[in-house]
Amino acid sequence: MRILLILSLLLAATTVDAQEPITIGTKHNIHSEVLNEDRDYLLYLPKGYESDPDLEYPVLYLLDGARNFMSLVAIAEGMNRGRGKGFPFIIVGIVNTDRARDYTPTNSLERRKGYHPTSGGADNFHKFVVEELRTQIEKDYRTSGYNMLHGHSFGGLFTMYTLLEHTDSFDAYIALDPSMWWDNNYLKNRYEKEWESLNVEDKTLYIGMASRESKSDNNLKSSTVVFADELIGKLTESGLRYKWASFEGESHGSVVLPASIKAMRFVSSKD
Repeated sequence: MRILLILSLLLAATTVDAQEPITIGTKHNIHSEVLNEDRDYLLYLPKGYESDPDLEYPVLYLLDGARNFMSLVAIAEGMNRGRGKGFPFIIVGIVNTDRARDYTPTNSLERRKGYHPTSGGADNFHKFVVEELRTQIEKDYRTSGYNMLHGHSFGGLFTMYTLLEHTDSFDAYIALDPSMWWDNNYLKNRYEKEWESLNVEDKTLYIGMASRESKSDNNLKSSTVVFADELIGKLTESGLRYKWASFEGESHGSVVLPASIKAMRFVSSKD
């Protein structure tokens, strides 16, 4: 009896060990000459990629990739099963090394929310993403030429900066709770006199903002509202397809998932 029990346990253990892992993507590495470092990125290919070699896919470049990759893959999978409510797309999740350096456009001495001595490298990071990483992705995978940029917090700041400073780099921009307060509202002050000269025709922008913030985040909220209402809205007259929304009950940390769902629906729709 004891032998039978042992054999049963061994069989059960063997069965468990034989299970296949759930895989949602792969991890890759690229050396950046621009940044002078190796960078990891996570890659998701939509179902059907391998079965139809003639299809080409849009690409979503996802900032804070290690943190947000699984959520965006889940959204992509859900949209693909949504009966026409989205389109299949490749996700490239960029893993951070120094996010304050990469995502900020200036070296700010402002110490609110901490001082970031390496800040101000957004242009170098943009060059890495567009000239090095994207070149590699387009070489290795079937891409359609339609590119999206998704960022949250400092990543949202970088997304907005890229839209304003390097407008043609992407077709769609998603900025969630962007840190528009950075360097005494640098982006607002830098670009508010240049709106009419920006060529945003056929570009898409979605801004999602958390409604529940602590007192220390009041400036984050107000700076984003001013930027969205008073400035970005004017760009719709120049052909920008644009929407911004506040998410009731969500905090700066929790807003990413619900806002990403709405953002991807907006980007993929024709409304």
